[in-house]
Amino acid sequence: MISSDEIRARGVGTTGPLEREFGTSVSEEMGCAVTAVMFLTRVPCPVWCELHPGVLMRSMAWFPLVGTAVGAFCAWCFECALHAFGSSYLAASLSTMAGVWLCGCFHEDGLCDSLDGFGGGWTQAQILRIMTDSRVGSYGVIGASLWLSAKVAALAALGEAAPGALVVGHALGRATCAPLVRFNPYILSADDAKSDFYGAFAAAAPLLTVARLALAAATSLVVAFAVLPAAQAQLALAVLLVALPFASAYGRTLLSGVVGDFLGAVVCATELAIYLALLAHRHASARALPPLAKLLVFLALPHLVRAASVRASAAGPAATHPKSS
Repeated sequence: MISSDEIRARGVGTTGPLEREFGTSVSEEMGCAVTAVMFLTRVPCPVWCELHPGVLMRSMAWFPLVGTAVGAFCAWCFECALHAFGSSYLAASLSTMAGVWLCGCFHEDGLCDSLDGFGGGWTQAQILRIMTDSRVGSYGVIGASLWLSAKVAALAALGEAAPGALVVGHALGRATCAPLVRFNPYILSADDAKSDFYGAFAAAAPLLTVARLALAAATSLVVAFAVLPAAQAQLALAVLLVALPFASAYGRTLLSGVVGDFLGAVVCATELAIYLALLAHRHASARALPPLAKLLVFLALPHLVRAASVRASAAGPAATHPKSS
């Protein structure tokens, strides 16, 4: 296991000054796009590409486009496996493995850490301390296993419609990151070995301008309507529009903002929600959507109750979660 000192020794992603001016040249914008590729995937990038916190913040406008490329790769793997083996379930499993390999289990790691934090912690300090722990607990293992099972099952059920769903799901899932970071405080934990980097990253939030948010939104819109039929594209975008305020409210209630692991969990949850919505639309059209909405409300109810209780306890004496004793 890598020690905290080794992680801190990596610095803040650049050997240059943190305070610098950013231009609008094509070369600088290409640098932002390449930074997004380097941050979100394991694709080798040029040596001149740096993970400067300011560049990373600006690169979030390109996250949906990188997600589109990741989704296209997974869709290609799905189609190849489906034609080679004739099994949609195997194709869904192999395409999921391909996505995890390409992105280095990046968002899935955030999902595990978030599940452990929200499941095992009660106060904000407890949640953040658990999330920064590199070990994975029972909440993370079981929750991620169920998430993977549901994702594979949904893609298998979509069958030949899965490739288009993969492209849109990966693109719109990553589209949640920019608005969540721009409109919510980025929370820092003193226990996090990467707190120096994320402190500089949080300070660079103003660099995520309206124009960059518009670029991320436009990319999502174009990809959805270019890949899916109009009705399905509207449904996928509706899922995105519902996921954003829900995730924002949930993060503000339990964490007073957002952190990197939480963003990864939102990406995973939004992606799965899009697959489920498209599957419901494909199989039973409008008749399936009301039951699906009821199911989502039922699943969200415990989290809403939990959020309300945490907000209430924050106004009174500090509470201790039974699991933390």
